[in-house]
Amino acid sequence: MDYGLLGFAAILSIPIFYVIHVIFHLLNKQWREVRAKEQFLEQTRLEQKVEWLTNRAEAQEKTLEDSRRNLAPAAEDLDRASEEYGRRLENLEAVVVGQVGKAVDPPGLGEEGGSSLPTRPHEVTETSTKSSKPKGSTKNLNRRRTAKLAHRFDK
Repeated sequence: MDYGLLGFAAILSIPIFYVIHVIFHLLNKQWREVRAKEQFLEQTRLEQKVEWLTNRAEAQEKTLEDSRRNLAPAAEDLDRASEEYGRRLENLEAVVVGQVGKAVDPPGLGEEGGSSLPTRPHEVTETSTKSSKPKGSTKNLNRRRTAKLAHRFDK
């Protein structure tokens, strides 16, 4: 007859609670070992993921740094070109305002003198309200004149 562990314990007259205690202890020990292995594997997986993410971030950072280095000269060239175009535009504005100022107020014709040039009503009121030198810097004056001329041409 095969009674197993309990039958064997009964035969040897070992108390049953002691047998249950030993079985529980063995199972608990096995469970702790399995749990420790699972935690070790999980920790290893996390470390691998962190390492992979770190390597990927470093690679992307290197790529971005290389791109920045490649784009920096182009950005500087664009800045220089922008400054140059700004200077050219200011020079062009000054030339246009100067030429238009000569055309609108020809030399020798005062505000009182008649002009053989056809005028528009808003030009007449504008020139008749001029007194002495306009207030403000030459740059601001040129910008205002340019804006007025642009407004006239748009009409």
